Amino acid sequence: SKYRIKILSIANPKVMDISDRTFVVKKSKAKQLAANSLKVISPNGGQKWTTGKRYRIKWGKGNAGATVKIHLLKSGKHYKWISKKTKNDGSHNWTIPSTVKTGSAYQIKIVSTKNTKIFDKSNSSFTIQPDASSLDLSKVTWLHTKVAKWPQTSTLKVTIKAGSICLAF
Repeated sequence: SKYRIKILSIANPKVMDISDRTFVVKKSKAKQLAANSLKVISPNGGQKWTTGKRYRIKWGKGNAGATVKIHLLKSGKHYKWISKKTKNDGSHNWTIPSTVKTGSAYQIKIVSTKNTKIFDKSNSSFTIQPDASSLDLSKVTWLHTKVAKWPQTSTLKVTIKAGSICLAF
C-alpha cells in the first residue's frame, strides 16, 4: 500500500499539512535475513587450529530452531561430521581428532536440523596443522642398516628432545 503523512495542530485543526508524495513501507530485508539465518563466527577464516587440541566453534543462532548439525568441509565439500545434532546455543566444543588430515582448505558449515535452507559456513578457509609435540610413527620412513641389528619388539619408546629423536626398545 501507498501512504501519506498528515500533520495537524491539536490547538487549531485548521493548521495542517499532508505530504506531497506517497511512500511505501517495506519489511527490512536485513532483519528478515538475520532472523532466518545462522552466522558462523569462529572459525571464520585465517585461523590455525592444531590436531589433538580443543576449540570452541561459535555461531549466531538466528532462527534455526532448537538444534543444528555441524560439518567440517574440505575444499568446499563435506569431509567429516563434527556433530550430527547439537543444541543451537551458539557454541560447540570440538577436539580435533589426529585422524583429520592437515591442510589449509577447511571451513565449518552449520545447518539447521529443522530447515536445511538455514545455514552458514566460514567466510574463508582455516588451517588444521599437526600437533608439533607428537609424532605419528606410521608416517616415519624407517632406515635399516646392516650395522644396526634391530630386535623384534612390540614396544618402542620415543623421546623427542631439542630437535633429536631417540628410539629405545
